[in-house]
This record gives sequence, C-alpha cells and structure tokens, in this order.
Amino acid sequence: MAVLGSLIRRQADVNEMRLVLKPDERAPAKARDRVSRLRSSLEPRFDDVLLVVSELVTNSVRHSSSTRPIKMLVQISGSRIRLEVSDRGSGFEPLHSMGGGGLGLMIVDRIAASWGVHTNGSCTVWVEISKLPQMATGPDSSLDQSPARFRQPGG
Repeated sequence: MAVLGSLIRRQADVNEMRLVLKPDERAPAKARDRVSRLRSSLEPRFDDVLLVVSELVTNSVRHSSSTRPIKMLVQISGSRIRLEVSDRGSGFEPLHSMGGGGLGLMIVDRIAASWGVHTNGSCTVWVEISKLPQMATGPDSSLDQSPARFRQPGG
C-alpha cells in the first residue's frame, strides 16, 4: 500500500491534509515527508509539528498491533494546528502511558495546547498546537512543568 495523501482547501482559512499509511517502519518518515509539504502553512511551529507527527505515527506502528492502515489528519487554521492519528489498536490511558517507556508523550504534552485519546472501535490520538509558540513571561517560565491538558475530542 502506498502513502495516499491530499491537501484539501475546505474554507478560506482552513487547510486539511489526509494521509493513509501502511503500518510499517517507514510510516513515520513518509508522514514527515508529506507534512513537510505544508511547511509554510505550519511556520513558526513546523519543527514542533514534525516532532509530534513522528511520535504519534511511531507509537501507532509500535503499539497498535494492527496490519490495517494508519490514518492521519492535519488541519491548519488561522490560530491552530490539529493533528489526528488513528489506528485499529485498543487505545491507552494517557496519564498511565506518560511514564511507562520513552519520552515521546511527554514531549507531545509540552508542545501541545491540548491533546487526548478517543477510542470507538479504533484509537485516535489528537493534538492541538497553537500556531504561535507560547511567549516566555518571566525568568523561570520555560521551566514550567505543568501536567497534560487532556480534554475530550472537540473539547
């Protein structure tokens, strides 16, 4: 199965890209390659978006145990970027997963304005990233260790 993708202009201020990826070790690189085509629309958060895409697709490949395709959605609006990665895995509890392996979900948590997991026959991890990075407001503001901002999808 090849990488399928399309950039769809939905409204004047929203761009959307959908990808279908084969769940193998090449999937994260293919996802990064496709998302790279949106670089100008993702600036100044391009590097952060690529890191989150890589983490979510890698986790999907490693943990879903499914041979069914991975689906990815990128939505770009004036103020935010929304990423969704869906697979046929059973899902996970975000709070229990943040300390049980690598640092990937903790990195996602630091980059995201909000993120969460939705399960309904498949597992979708969604992440919302503000288009403008947070501005430091004090000498120790970059050391803020606030916990995840979990919300239900659409919340």
